[in-house]
Amino acid sequence: MIVLKDIYLFLEQQLGIDVKALKPDSDLFEDFGVFGDDLFELVEVFAENYSVKVDDFLWYFHSPEEASSLFGIIFLPPNKRVARIPITPDMLVQYANQKCWGLEYPAHEIPKRRWDLLLSKLLFIALLIALVAVGVFLVG
Repeated sequence: MIVLKDIYLFLEQQLGIDVKALKPDSDLFEDFGVFGDDLFELVEVFAENYSVKVDDFLWYFHSPEEASSLFGIIFLPPNKRVARIPITPDMLVQYANQKCWGLEYPAHEIPKRRWDLLLSKLLFIALLIALVAVGVFLVG
């Protein structure tokens, strides 16, 4: 059986968080700044170490994105469309013992297409084309 001390040691090893700073209800994002790729990696290693099925893990309920999109104000990213749910050591103990990510997420709808990212890519491509055109004009 996995106990809180096991998870504290796991978090210390993976994130460098001092065990003394951890509490059962510590919020890994709010209290320690764990989000984005760091959170993904943590969940992957957690799943491996404790044989936990994490197929149902939905990152956007727990973490902001690593970087924001220019169009994220108009077309909200997934994490801004739902209420954030903290990940705590207590939850990790529970899921380690259940062998699955046992969180029932609230009903929600996330658009299939990320317009914010698509428009950012199109803007980047347009700027790249404009720079190449200016370069050709200046050289020619």
